[in-house]
Amino acid sequence: MKKRVSQFGFVFSVLFVWVALSALLIGASSQHSAIPGSSSASPSPNVSQLPLGIPSQAACPAYCVPIEQFQACSKELEIKSRVPLTKKETDVLLNEFKIALKGETKALDHRQKFEMKELQASHGSRFKEFMDKERVARREYFKATEKGQDKRIWMEEHKRRREGFESLLKSELDSRKSEQAVRMKSLEKNQEDRMKEFKDFLERAERPPAKLWPQPGMQ
Repeated sequence: MKKRVSQFGFVFSVLFVWVALSALLIGASSQHSAIPGSSSASPSPNVSQLPLGIPSQAACPAYCVPIEQFQACSKELEIKSRVPLTKKETDVLLNEFKIALKGETKALDHRQKFEMKELQASHGSRFKEFMDKERVARREYFKATEKGQDKRIWMEEHKRRREGFESLLKSELDSRKSEQAVRMKSLEKNQEDRMKEFKDFLERAERPPAKLWPQPGMQ
């Protein structure tokens, strides 16, 4: 009888110790999960779930911002563009736009003058080369020919060749001038259209889009 009571007491003690250890382990696990910054409480966000425009560093909790703040920042420019312009702002924008258009015209004029100088320089080189060849041909022909009549015929032919070459150069020059005039006229028409559209935006107290301003390579 005493042996049975002793065995029962031993089993009861083992069960009591097991229950106590289990309670301690559960409490420690709960405290660890409540620590701020732990992986179970604050998992890193998935970059694919973030809105477009957030940098890749946002995958780290140190770079994360509330979604409301992100949305406000992403719409800042859009909201600003819808703010009505004041009279002073419209005057300043219009004046700056006029100055920009004048600069655009001057840039095209400068480029076309440079093109014309290059063409004229090319014509000068080509004419010099033509005359050098003609002088060499005349010297060789005159050396081989004694008749004055044949020499006069050669000179007349030389005159026609020279006039034809000069006419060709003049035609090229006139063609380039015509092309440049068309280009300048096209720019003036384009500027008139853009100015009209620009003023339409200002009359509505709206900021004109950037596409109306002179762009590189537009001329």
